[in-house]
Amino acid sequence: MGIITRPEALESSFLPEKLLHREKEIEALNSIVVEPLVRGNSAFAVVFGPPGTGKTVTCKHVVKQPGEWIGVYENFLAFGSIKNLLRDVLLRVGRVTLPGGMNMESQFRALKSYQSRTGKKLLLVIDECLNAFRDKKGIYNLLRANELHSLDIAVIFVSVDNPFLVMLSGTDRRLFSPGMIKFQKYSTDELEGILQNRYSTACRTGSVSPETLRFIAETASGSGSARVAIELLQKSAYLAAHRSSDTVDPEDVRAAMAFINPYLTESKLSELDFTDLIILLAVCRSLGSQPETGVTAVRETLDIACEEYGISRLEPHAVYGGLRELERMGLIESRLEKPDRDMGPTKIIRLSDVPAALLREKIETLIRTVS
Repeated sequence: MGIITRPEALESSFLPEKLLHREKEIEALNSIVVEPLVRGNSAFAVVFGPPGTGKTVTCKHVVKQPGEWIGVYENFLAFGSIKNLLRDVLLRVGRVTLPGGMNMESQFRALKSYQSRTGKKLLLVIDECLNAFRDKKGIYNLLRANELHSLDIAVIFVSVDNPFLVMLSGTDRRLFSPGMIKFQKYSTDELEGILQNRYSTACRTGSVSPETLRFIAETASGSGSARVAIELLQKSAYLAAHRSSDTVDPEDVRAAMAFINPYLTESKLSELDFTDLIILLAVCRSLGSQPETGVTAVRETLDIACEEYGISRLEPHAVYGGLRELERMGLIESRLEKPDRDMGPTKIIRLSDVPAALLREKIETLIRTVS
């Protein structure tokens, strides 16, 4: 049996029926842009924030809402000028043929004609918009389309950086008073909810355990990006299928992370002394295919490794010092966990960007070389 049943639901272009954890942003866009447009007022919003925080999918969701407008999504990188972008908008709203020398004023007249004929206002999303503000004439006409061309239009500008601060001169800023909506990174819990939703849509039931979904969310939490989390789920499933497994385990997730965000593991390993190498080997052996392990299990495994390689058992202070060095170098991650009130906190250790089996193999090769 395959793991992925609906591959399109794990693609970046997929638009889910319900957006999780962006309800406030949808409400803000409706209040700032959609409601004024329905009342006959032009309105503008700037949406910005780190990659993978749901900016594009949220704006696409807003323009697809049923209402007294036609919604058009455009990515400015495909056009290079407002005039070229408006040409595509006209094609999208049904203007099949366009005169080759059609200037910008004619484009706005054509859009106004469409509006008069259909009664539909225009809700436009311009993604990757930063360079749009370099087109001074185009942006001026777009921002004053109601005043200059009697066109009822609302525009949502989308960018990683805030174009209002980066690109606009003082004069432009006086003309442009948009609503500002900053998208924040997703939390680990939010990423887990998004993954659960995509998993239930795209994958066979039982193919990814709740623990593995949580591990994917924690692995992606550094970026706070739903795009990274979903890509991890997708690649993990394909890697599990490649090894003829019906289920995804944490080793698949670590291997997927190595594809998405490779690190120079070999160069980091070359900086370790023998003691640190053997401690990292114990971490890998203790982990196996689990998402994480405890320091007690690592010490037990380390004792066996020391005996195997003919060296004395390491004292606790040396083990903890080695683990701190491995964490400083980014080779492992850790957190403190308190199992219950009667016991002190214990150190929980994990790998996220390289499979434990692969790292174990590299370390064993290095140890054979130096010993």
